[in-house]
Order: sequence, then C-alpha cells, then structure tokens
Amino acid sequence: MHSVEALVCIDELPDDPARLEQQVLDLAEELAQVKRALANPDLAIARQLAELEELRRRRGVGRLPQNLPRETQLIDLEESERRCGACQVEMSRIGEDRSERLEYVSASWKIVESARPRYACPKCHQGVHSALATKSIVEGGFPGPGLLAHLVVSKYASHLPLYCLEQIDARDGVEIARSTMSGWIRDVAQALTPIVEEMNTRVLTSYVLHTDDTPVTVIDPHHKNGSRTGRLWVYLGDEGEAIFDFTMSRRRDAPLTFLQKYAGYIQAHAFSGYDALFESETRVEVACWAHARRRFVAAHEAHEPKAARAPSAIQSLYRIEAEAVERRLSFEEREALRRERAVLILAQLGAWLAQEKPHVIPSLA
Repeated sequence: MHSVEALVCIDELPDDPARLEQQVLDLAEELAQVKRALANPDLAIARQLAELEELRRRRGVGRLPQNLPRETQLIDLEESERRCGACQVEMSRIGEDRSERLEYVSASWKIVESARPRYACPKCHQGVHSALATKSIVEGGFPGPGLLAHLVVSKYASHLPLYCLEQIDARDGVEIARSTMSGWIRDVAQALTPIVEEMNTRVLTSYVLHTDDTPVTVIDPHHKNGSRTGRLWVYLGDEGEAIFDFTMSRRRDAPLTFLQKYAGYIQAHAFSGYDALFESETRVEVACWAHARRRFVAAHEAHEPKAARAPSAIQSLYRIEAEAVERRLSFEEREALRRERAVLILAQLGAWLAQEKPHVIPSLA
C-alpha cells in the first residue's frame, strides 16, 4: 500500500511517465480493493485473519494440531505444601494454570506373526484346509505394507537417501541393507503400475497440462566422472496428478514423445525444447508470467527504468489471482473476475510493449 505521505510528497513522484502511470493504476486497484472491502466487510475480516495467520506462520508460531492425542500431566503441590504458611489451615483449590507443549513419540517397530490354523476331517481324512495367506508386495519377503509405505514416503517425499534410512533403522536395532530397500522400492513401483497408468491417462486427457523439467545426478561407473546428468520431466494434470518421465538428456524428443497424442493447453517455460510441441494445431501454448517477468526485472536491474512497468503490471495480475484463491472462487467466478479487472491491465501492457518494441534491440525484444 502507498502511504498518505508518499501520495502528497511531489518530490518522490517518478520522473518516468510510464512508472507514474503504473503507480496511478496501482492506486486505482488499491482504491477498488477498499471499496470492495467496505461493500463486503466479512471478506475484509477474513482477509485480515488470513494475514495474521500468515504472519504467525512466517514467525514460526503455528497453532498446535487439535486432532493429536492428548494427555494431561498433573503438577501439584506436595501435601505438606498445601497448608497456609500464615495459619497452617489446609488451602482450597481455586483454579489451575494450563500450558501446552508439543511432544514427539519416536517411531516403533513390531513383528506381525500370522497364524493360519489347518483343519482336517477326523472321520474321512480327506484333505487339509486353511485360510489363504495374506498376499505380500515383496514376494517371499518380510516387509509389511506399513514399512514399505514408510520407506517410499521417506525417500521420495522427505528426500532421505537410503543410506540415511539404513543408519536411522540401525539406531533402532533394525538392520536393513540399502540394497535390500532398493529392491523393495522396485517391487512397490511394480505393484503401483496400474495406478500410475491410470494417472498417466488422466494427465493426457486433461484440459490444461503443466510441464517442467529438472536435472538429476545419475551414477554411471563407466563415465569418467562417475556420474552423468539426467532429466526428470514432470507433467501435471487438471486434478493434480503428477507423472514423472526420465531421460538421459534434455533433447526435445522427451516432451514430444510423451505428449505426442495430447490435445489441449500446455503451460511450460521458455525452453526451446518445448517449441516443437506447438507446431501442431492440437496443442496451444500457455506462457508463464514468472518467466516473462524475469527478463524485465533483469532489464530494470541493468539500469533500464522503463522496464519496471511490466513487473508492476504482472504484480497486479498476481493480486487478482490471489484474491480469487482467497475468496475460493469457482472456475466461472474466476473467469468473470479476470474479465472484469485483468483484461484492462493486459490491454495496457500490450499497448506499451508494442510502443516500446521499435526502441529495443531486436535480440532483446
């Protein structure tokens, strides 16, 4: 928010007309927010509460989860201390002081032994019958489903290497070699294949698809450095399904092969390897504001004051999206909000870009 002092101090106004115009647009947006808050006080209160909660989170002061088990520890005076020091009469309890602290109970191990009684007819002695054994993900192995889930979550959600898990388990007196755990992960991956295939189908039939890639180090004993750099490509569908595809290079063949049958909107960054995707009319490119913003920020840091207008306009778009999330708008309501307030910002930004393009070096335009 701009302070009143900043508004009335003429000396602090920018010399650049483009920046001044953007400040005026920002103030108009803030004024509109104030009007909306006055028209809907409940929304304004909810926003203030959300800001307070975010402040608590940033300071590391979160609320204790209310769904956790609770136990009360009574810290009382000794019987001899409950007598009045002045008259020796036994004191009456008039209340109590309570405080909370979060405690951690370390993980525990147990052995689940399955017993399957056998039955046979005592008269005719025809056959022996017993219940079917519980099917195990690891054929002939001893890990239970809870242990396998812990292993997979620890490695892929908490990013703990297997050698760390090996050491953690050893401290509990349980010795499991990392090579054994690696085999278990392979077995879990094979068991989850039908689910992954269904997720893959849903991603490739999404209306909008998001994609990105990241480098990963791959151990290669035959390489001179002992390792190589591979790529993990992630594809995110409408319902939040995330599919990962691995390749040993960043060639454009990777996304082109994975998305060859996809038709719809694809949001990706400016990596040239994605360009081949949009040569087909069945796929529509959805650009990324964050990547576009970086170029203007870099130009502004290189002492180009005019470039400040673009990040400011993009920030206004971000505020619209943040409000949509805060108000929990539906897709239709979010579209209406964008048409109401974002279209004008985009039109003004587009006109400014067209105006400035002839004055910019072609390689930077």
